[in-house]
Amino acid sequence: MFRTCFAATIAEVKGARQAFITSRFEIDSKGLPTDANILEFCFPLGAAAVVPKEYQAVEEFLFALTGGGGDRLYGFCRHSLPPNRPGEGNGRGIAKLQRYPQALCIVSPHPWAQFFFRVLEVLDRTLRALPSPTLNGHAFLRDLDAAAPAALGSVLRLPWPACLHVGSLPRQHRAFASPADPGAWLAAGEGGVLELEVPPDVGGGASTAGIPLAPLLWHLTPRLAVSLLAALLMERRVVVVSADLGRLTAAVAAAAALLHPFHWQHIFLPLVPASLLDYLAAPMPFLAGVPAACLPTLRTLAMEEAAFDDLRDLQRSPAEAASTPKAAEIVRAWAGLVHVARSTGSVQRARSDTSIRAHGFVFDLEGFVNGPRRASRLAAFFAAFRHSQMFEVFVVERCAAAAQGYPLTDAFEAEVSDRVGQGASPLAAAAAAAAARGAGSRIGSLWRKTSDVVRQSSDTLVTAVRTLGTLQDDYPLPG
Repeated sequence: MFRTCFAATIAEVKGARQAFITSRFEIDSKGLPTDANILEFCFPLGAAAVVPKEYQAVEEFLFALTGGGGDRLYGFCRHSLPPNRPGEGNGRGIAKLQRYPQALCIVSPHPWAQFFFRVLEVLDRTLRALPSPTLNGHAFLRDLDAAAPAALGSVLRLPWPACLHVGSLPRQHRAFASPADPGAWLAAGEGGVLELEVPPDVGGGASTAGIPLAPLLWHLTPRLAVSLLAALLMERRVVVVSADLGRLTAAVAAAAALLHPFHWQHIFLPLVPASLLDYLAAPMPFLAGVPAACLPTLRTLAMEEAAFDDLRDLQRSPAEAASTPKAAEIVRAWAGLVHVARSTGSVQRARSDTSIRAHGFVFDLEGFVNGPRRASRLAAFFAAFRHSQMFEVFVVERCAAAAQGYPLTDAFEAEVSDRVGQGASPLAAAAAAAAARGAGSRIGSLWRKTSDVVRQSSDTLVTAVRTLGTLQDDYPLPG
C-alpha cells in the first residue's frame, strides 16, 4: 500500500533554515531515495523560502520519485500548521504563535492521490488530538498497512482512531448524515470503523486509477488541450506552470494519464523543486510541473523547443467545463484512432527496416500509417507519431499480448475488441483460439494480415477530443 510515511518541518540551525524529518513510520525503506532528496520535494521552494505563519490554509500536492530499481514512486504531501499546545507561548495557556508549517508525507507505488490525501487528513487530525505528535508505531498506519493489498474500487475498513472524534473532520468531507443522528459521519461505519475507498478503474487500469482529468482540462481551452496532447505525443519538452502546487501537480499527472493506452517513457516530474531546475536544461523529453515562483530562474535556462502551459491565466467558467471529456470517453477516442493496429501484424518474415519485430511477430508500420480508408490528416499524424518511443513500447506490448492470446482486459482493449469484432477481423478469432490452448501457445501461424481494415470512427485527433462528454463526474470542480 505504501512504503514510508513521515512528518517533517523547518527549523533554524545556526541562523539558517533547514528541513528535517521529525518522526517516521516505515514499511520498506529498500530502494527509497535519501531523506534529503525527498525533503526537496516536500518543501519545493527550499527551506530558506519557508517563513513562520500564524495562519495557513491546508495545501496538498503530489510528486514523483524513482526508486532504486527504476520503479516510479509517488509522494503525497499535506502542508498545515502544527497545533498550538498548552504551555507554549507566554505561559498564559494556548497562545497564537507563528509556526513553521508541518509536512506530512506518504510514499507509495500507487498514484491514488485522493485516497492518500484522505489518509493524510485523518492522520493529521489524529496527531492533533494526541498529547505528543509522533508517528512511531501509530496504530492507524499499522492498520492501513495490514489492509493491503486492495483491489481497485474496493473499500478498506479500518478501526476508527480512538483519539479522533468524528466531528473533528471538516463538514465538506463527511458523508450524508444519518436521519437518526445528523451529526454522525456515515463513512465511520458501525462499531467505530473508518471506510476508505480505493479509486476505481476508470478505463486505464491501475496506472491511471485515481487520476482525474479535470485539474488539467478545467484550465485549458480545447485548442490548448489539443496542443498539449500533440506536444506529448511528439515527445517534446513540456512544462506546466502554476502558483498553486495542488493544481500544478494534479494537472501534470492528468496530462500523463491523458495518453493512455500509451505511457510517457521519459522524465516525469509533476513537481520540480527549485534546487533541481537545472535538470530541465537536459536535451531530452520531459513532462514537468514548475511552481510559478521559479519562472525567473527557468527563463535563464536553455529551453529550446519546450512547450509551456501556464495554468494561472487560463481559468474557465463552469459552463465551459461541462464540455470536457471523461476518461472513459477518451479511451473510446483512442480506440477509434489506433484499433487498426491489430490488423497490421503478421508472422515474422522479411520486411522493410520500418517494421517493428517483437515476440515472433512483425508490425507493419507502413501498412499502419497508409492503410486503406486512412484519412490523409491521420496518416500525416501517424507518420510522425510512429517514431516516438511510447508508440514503439505500445506495439511491443501488444505483440507480447498477441503471443498469449490477448489476455489484456482493460477498458481500452475491450473497446478495441468490440471494434475489431464489428470489422470481422480474423485476429479476434485467432486470439480466442490461442487463449483456449493456454497462455503458453503462440498465434503466429494464425495471425494474417488483412485488407479488411476496420472503419475509422474519428477523422482527426482534434475532433476526437473536442466532441467528448463532460468531466464533472470525475473530479469535484471548484464551486
